[in-house]
Amino acid sequence: MAQVIFEGDQLKPAPGGGICQASTTVYRAIVNAGFPVVERRAHSLYVSYYKKYGVGIDATIFPGTQDLTFLNDTEQPLLIQAYDDGYEAVVNFYGTPDGRTVELQGPYFSTNAPEGMLINDRQVMKNEIVWIQRVNYADGSVKENLILSRYKELPAYVRNEYAYLE
Repeated sequence: MAQVIFEGDQLKPAPGGGICQASTTVYRAIVNAGFPVVERRAHSLYVSYYKKYGVGIDATIFPGTQDLTFLNDTEQPLLIQAYDDGYEAVVNFYGTPDGRTVELQGPYFSTNAPEGMLINDRQVMKNEIVWIQRVNYADGSVKENLILSRYKELPAYVRNEYAYLE
């Protein structure tokens, strides 16, 4: 068991707690804003504390070996605001709007992946969660990114919760 996480107003032991709760919150803001991700790794163990925002969109960090980095590709300064609203951590980005919008499709598991979806020329494995991020730019261009999280084991209850997607 890793660190402790905040769940509401209580602390509880859970994988991916500590500084990774902050990195996951920042990563979700990056994904939702449509910024290019330069470096990101999912946790080795499935983390449940963010499932209401979409399972499998997490980021782990460890000094010297694992980092979370992204590119501000807007050509304008970016303000990053992070705070605790009394219940959960919040990260907001503020900058000059460039007209991009972001759509997330998923989660996809080995049981509900669209036909033809391949990860490095293979099917989605049972310990993976996949999302497709679609960034629509103001000039009409579109970029699709694959968000892949591979865990040592993906609890069956996670796949079962999303069985309605099959």
